[in-house]
Amino acid sequence: MGGTCPNRLHLLPGGPIRNLKDCATKPRKGKSDISGSERLGTMNFRNRYLVIAIRVLLGLIMLASGISGLLMGNSTKGVPPQMVTFTQVFWASGIFQMVKVTEIVAGFMLLFGILPALATLFLAPDVVGIVVVNARLIPSFLWVGAIVFVLTAYLGYAYWDKYKSIFSRNQ
Repeated sequence: MGGTCPNRLHLLPGGPIRNLKDCATKPRKGKSDISGSERLGTMNFRNRYLVIAIRVLLGLIMLASGISGLLMGNSTKGVPPQMVTFTQVFWASGIFQMVKVTEIVAGFMLLFGILPALATLFLAPDVVGIVVVNARLIPSFLWVGAIVFVLTAYLGYAYWDKYKSIFSRNQ
C-alpha cells in the first residue's frame, strides 16, 4: 500500500497518515463525522492561497516602488526634506538605481511566481534597508517599512524549507 491508506489521506483532520499502523488505529471519518472544532482546527500559515496573496501583494508593492523610483529620477519632488540629501547621494553613486532595478526584477518574479523563494531572498537586504532608513530619517513612515518587512518575513517563513540548506552545516 506504500505506507498510506487509500482514499483517506485528505479526510483526516490530523494530516496524512504515515504508516499502516496509523491506518488501522484511526477510525474513518466522513465529512459529516468531523466535529466543528476539528473542522476549524488551527490555521495553516503556509496555506497555498495565503502565500500566493502575500506574494502578489509584495510583488505589486516592490514593482510600484521600483518603477516610480526610476521614473522619478534625481527629482526631489515629493521626497520628505530629511531624505533629499540621502536620495541625491544614493542617486549620484548609482546605488539607488541598483536598488530600484532589484525591486523591479524581484517584484516581477513574485508577481508571476518565477522562483519566488529566490526573489524573496533578493529583497531581504532591501527590506532591511527600507526599515533602517525609515526608522532613522522619517520615523513617521516607519509603518510602511514595517508592513513590507512583515510581508517579506512571512514569505521567508513560507519558503523556509527551500532556505534550510543554506543555514545547515553539511559534514
